[in-house]
Amino acid sequence: MSWLSLVLRSALLGFLMAVGALTVQAVEAQELPPFPYLYGGVALVDGAPAASGAVLTVRVGDWSNGVTIQQGGAYANLMVAPPDKSYYLKPITFELNGMTAQEEDVFLPGAGPTFKDRGYVLHFVSQTDVTATPTVVPSPAVALNTPTALPATVEPTATSLVEVRSDAPVWGLSVGSLALVGLVLVVLSLTVGGVVFVGLAVVWNSRRRRR
Repeated sequence: MSWLSLVLRSALLGFLMAVGALTVQAVEAQELPPFPYLYGGVALVDGAPAASGAVLTVRVGDWSNGVTIQQGGAYANLMVAPPDKSYYLKPITFELNGMTAQEEDVFLPGAGPTFKDRGYVLHFVSQTDVTATPTVVPSPAVALNTPTALPATVEPTATSLVEVRSDAPVWGLSVGSLALVGLVLVVLSLTVGGVVFVGLAVVWNSRRRRR
């Protein structure tokens, strides 16, 4: 083997090694897409199966995908496959005719595809099912009672307050006590008068004897 063929082989081997290194770097630089999620089940609106033909949309951030609702509200093969790992840890929401499902999920990294295509039930609530604000019914007007004029109150006078009674006590004494007191006074008057009369008679007799 001549030295020329040896140089050519060495150059070719170096070239191949360089291309291989560049290829490995390019493969490493290229990011593999995340493993997808796959959903399937039934969509319910106000507890009843969603209408067939409606579009069920799944959304992760600004990425979205959709499938058509089948008979009985069933849906299948609803795939969640965002392009890169920047969508990890973002919420997965489901929308149907402007409504958002009560169920949510989170897009997580995994070692393989995630299958949730067996009985994943989505519940939607329509605007008409939202409890309406109660209407305040005005109560019937209640007529106010007109105040009734009260009869004039007669102010008691001093005369009306004093009840004249024949047996009313005077100075705290009853009628019987007053009668007794009067009798005593009469007796005393008669006694005093008798004494005075006797005294005067004695004086008059003594003067008469001196003459």
